Amino acid sequence: MNRYHLKPPCFALILVLFYSPLLLAQRLWLDPQASYKNTQCTQSQPCRRVGLAADLAHPGDEIVLKDGQYDFAHIDSVNGTLGDPIVIRAQNPLQAVLKARQFEGPRDLLEISNSQHIRIQGLRFSNAARASVRINNSQFIDIVDNQMLDSGLWGIFTNHSNDLLLQNNQIIGKSRQHGIYLSNSGDRAVINNNLIQGPRGCGIQLNGDLRFGAGRFVQGDGIISDIEIRDNQIQNVGSAGGAAINLDGTRNVVIVNNSISEAYAAGIAMFKIDGAIASQNISITGNSITMAEKSRSAIVVMHSPGPIDIANNRIQVSDQHAFVFDIYAAAYEPKKGWRRYWQAWFGKPELNALVIGDNNYHHQASFALFDQIEFASLDAWQTILPK
Repeated sequence: MNRYHLKPPCFALILVLFYSPLLLAQRLWLDPQASYKNTQCTQSQPCRRVGLAADLAHPGDEIVLKDGQYDFAHIDSVNGTLGDPIVIRAQNPLQAVLKARQFEGPRDLLEISNSQHIRIQGLRFSNAARASVRINNSQFIDIVDNQMLDSGLWGIFTNHSNDLLLQNNQIIGKSRQHGIYLSNSGDRAVINNNLIQGPRGCGIQLNGDLRFGAGRFVQGDGIISDIEIRDNQIQNVGSAGGAAINLDGTRNVVIVNNSISEAYAAGIAMFKIDGAIASQNISITGNSITMAEKSRSAIVVMHSPGPIDIANNRIQVSDQHAFVFDIYAAAYEPKKGWRRYWQAWFGKPELNALVIGDNNYHHQASFALFDQIEFASLDAWQTILPK
């Protein structure tokens, strides 16, 4: 046989193999009333466990949860691709519920670990012992359009994870700590348009956590970098301490058009405790911040080398003992004076590093507390700025 006769079928086979993820994309079905013995996850014979369906999924597949209550789920080593993520969604938004049963189950209702390119959409989570959703040593994970109710510690908790999209989620209830908690050096997260209501700690907490080192996808530098926090509503937070938006060991963070109300501790705080650096290169623009009675100051900056750009925010501080800004020096040297200190801290004056004149402030408290020195007004504050 002429060997050239083999060319067409071999070429066709290569095409089939190249496009196989697209050709084999399928829909897997889950039903909380299904038998645990069902293992195919078809529409006629749906599976019962989310983890089983995830183990069967290939890039481009969609896992659909019918209405009802499901057990906790652990998704481990499941990988979509950039063009073909694996989508896990409710058939009807918020009608598929992962709920903790009393004295049963692990700490987290849904854990995604060692995985990539997965999208969780339209699910409801209720009464988690710890986190409603944990993202662990993973990347390119989207958590969108979900509802987390009455989580034990956190609505969404991430560790050692990069390239996350946390968007359009409702995180409601008096959890003991934070609504959204990003930790352990993870970079490039977008936190957009979430409703966070009631956590006793922070609304959004970013913590570089240098002591926990590297993970599968992160170097463990103790710095959380390149974060966008936009258009979130954060309400009634911080009764046990912690800012509505709390930044420990962060760099290159954009905080824009968020609405913060009834913040009982601070509104936005930037500092270094567990992270490798004091938070720096932060842009805070167009936010509305309303502090609760007996709160701390609205914006707290501790020991940062800057720049910190704060512009066009609306801030209301009612407590007479609180301030719009509470600032602690990075390396204050009293004999060199405030102006020299300011320039050494933030760099070039043209950065408008902390305050620019067209900000809109509505407050009853004094303007700033700068290393325990009070400035009652914007005019008084501007006297220390470099000329």
